[in-house]
Amino acid sequence: MYAYQVALKRLDNSAGTPAARDLEVHVLLLRQAEALTRANCGDVPVSTAGYQLPELFAKDPAAALAALETSSLPGLGDLVALSTGETREWAVDGLLAAARRSLAWGAALPALPGLKLDAEGLPPLPAAGADSPPATPSADK
Repeated sequence: MYAYQVALKRLDNSAGTPAARDLEVHVLLLRQAEALTRANCGDVPVSTAGYQLPELFAKDPAAALAALETSSLPGLGDLVALSTGETREWAVDGLLAAARRSLAWGAALPALPGLKLDAEGLPPLPAAGADSPPATPSADK
């Protein structure tokens, strides 16, 4: 929320309206996250009044908001994977909404937003033409 409050002061008028809307969304998300944390017997962390923002906020607030929204995707992805019920539903909705906000602020998202993926650890793709099913032995032999 603090990042959006700061960015609102630096964005041009055309970007101010979506930033104000996104700020309201984040206020609601905080309330929902706190309620779900309590419902799951967790301790809600104490809020801090503010923090130092990256230099990018002064140079390009829209790009900074894109980076901020994108940085939330892995945590939401983990919450989708590790939760159930109402919490998982909230996390799925949050993941999709954060990905949309990331794109709206100009972020280039990975193919699977929210998943931590080590591309080097993936198996190699099959060779071209290897996608046809294996031949089956003929029944007349």
